[in-house]
Amino acid sequence: MPRPPTKWSDYSAFRDVVRGTRFIPFKTPYKERVRGENFNVEVLMRKMGNLGFVLNLVKTDRYYNPAAYKRNDIKTFHIRLEGHGQVPRPQEMEKIFATLKQYMNMETDETKLIGVHCTHGVNRTGYVICRYMIEKLGMTPQDAINRFCTARGYRFDHPELEEDLLKYKPSIDEEALAFHSIGGKITPRFTMDGIYLDVDEALRRRGMKQQETSGADNNVEDNDIHHPTDDKQIERPDNDRHKERRDFDRYGNGEDPEWLEKYLGPRRLRHSYHSVTHGLCDDEIRRYLGPERRTILEEY
Repeated sequence: MPRPPTKWSDYSAFRDVVRGTRFIPFKTPYKERVRGENFNVEVLMRKMGNLGFVLNLVKTDRYYNPAAYKRNDIKTFHIRLEGHGQVPRPQEMEKIFATLKQYMNMETDETKLIGVHCTHGVNRTGYVICRYMIEKLGMTPQDAINRFCTARGYRFDHPELEEDLLKYKPSIDEEALAFHSIGGKITPRFTMDGIYLDVDEALRRRGMKQQETSGADNNVEDNDIHHPTDDKQIERPDNDRHKERRDFDRYGNGEDPEWLEKYLGPRRLRHSYHSVTHGLCDDEIRRYLGPERRTILEEY
């Protein structure tokens, strides 16, 4: 397993759409959890449910597998740009602009966003987005830089990139302006009654609570031991159901969001050292989450 990018954890995953555009900058997703942070492609798509296109500027393909994008009908383009403050070559920028134009000509959903990322989502990402805003949307270099930095939450680490951007004069591409002038906002994939369900964070907190309680108990529960009756289909007595209800409340400790039980169903998420979903069979996961949501719990 390759190591995560240097200083990857020092940067937030993403913040907001660049004002006056449909660009959303973010750092590269990474397939493994790093220092408690889980930001892989699946998490990205859940948090950003209206992602329509991803422009990958990283020079390597070892950080994640982009196949999940295609399974979710998200178009992608990977161009390997040099990092460390090096300005992209003219032919690279031409290829990027041509690819974006091709995508915009075919996209009819006005809610879709264009995601752009390099390693940290700041320097190469910022340069490409700012060049586009200057040359296609008619923004001044300084205005483009300010808008990007506000949306990403960071300034450029390499001042030479900003200096190069200041050389360009604003120009307008009418088709690009029509596409981006609509603006955009992030729409999470999973909502209930208009409320965003941050399942990742809720289950992370519940899992931590379970591990703490498990360590304190330091014993083995009866239902962790195999009994001959386990091989037979029997109806659980009501007192078992009451115990599950008590355990659900116990592990949550009153800290669960109100929607969590409704979202998962009343079925108990059993005591486990490895996964909050220990004890939930495949049919139950499908029943409560649906086939498209199944991966939410399987990651834990």
